[in-house]
Amino acid sequence: MKLAPNTPEKIRDYFRVKAKQLAAVASLPICDHSGLAGSHREQVQRIYLREILPKRFEIGRGMVYGVEHRSYEADIVVWDSIQYPSLPMADHSLYFAESVRAVMECKSRWSVSEFHDVQIKAAAIHKIKKYASLSLADEVNILKEQLGYVRFGRRGGDVPVIIRPPIGTACVFLKGGTANSIAEVAEASAESLDEHWPDITLTLGKGILAVKVYDSDCGRLEIHNYGKDALFAFTCELLAVLTNRAAQVEGEIDLWSYFPKTEASPVFSLKFPVKFPRPTRRFRPMGVFHFEP
Repeated sequence: MKLAPNTPEKIRDYFRVKAKQLAAVASLPICDHSGLAGSHREQVQRIYLREILPKRFEIGRGMVYGVEHRSYEADIVVWDSIQYPSLPMADHSLYFAESVRAVMECKSRWSVSEFHDVQIKAAAIHKIKKYASLSLADEVNILKEQLGYVRFGRRGGDVPVIIRPPIGTACVFLKGGTANSIAEVAEASAESLDEHWPDITLTLGKGILAVKVYDSDCGRLEIHNYGKDALFAFTCELLAVLTNRAAQVEGEIDLWSYFPKTEASPVFSLKFPVKFPRPTRRFRPMGVFHFEP
């Protein structure tokens, strides 16, 4: 997929420069030491996210705890530090599931074994349920639904089911990872894509972005070739993941409007069955109020 030629030049160049800075991490001499390389790689990506994401989201690392399940150690945790607490440790923190909006893994080079590690961690995240009480946005939507009963003469007493979306997941590979190599893994594990695949997968060096998209009856894994603009596309998709998992007060900016697409078709698309709640707040009328985490 290419971006339209009328893309604002300075905005386009900003993301391309940031992409070069992130990609350069994999070529530094420090990368000869795997432990130091991993820490440096993660920190550089945390710095980028702190610079670009809205300040309502804090960037950390550590483990996410739900009432019934917990995550593995996560390289990057994007969480709401304004509304929720964390449990700080020496070099990481413990986070409550209700506060976490997305979890991200950082890898130097694509390989099937490295991606398998990402899948294991994503599956653990997807099992975690959130049990937060109703938000202001939930209350407003309930009132709107009930006003609709009066306005259109529907039977009263019905209120919506509020289904919480799972925590978002993403991963970044600085080198390697072609569209074909990702597609091969996807085809071999189509039945478990909803459970084990991250919502967003970026292979920065190759400019490839794989995104899970949800239709009314199934999901699709779409793989796009964005080339030099892959970091921008990744940032757009990450913002969408965060938006779908947070109650919004102001209208959200649509970054894609600054980079209109000229070729919308992905280079690869694969349908998969949906087994978890879709990644957005959903409402459906019920006779008795019911809440699903």
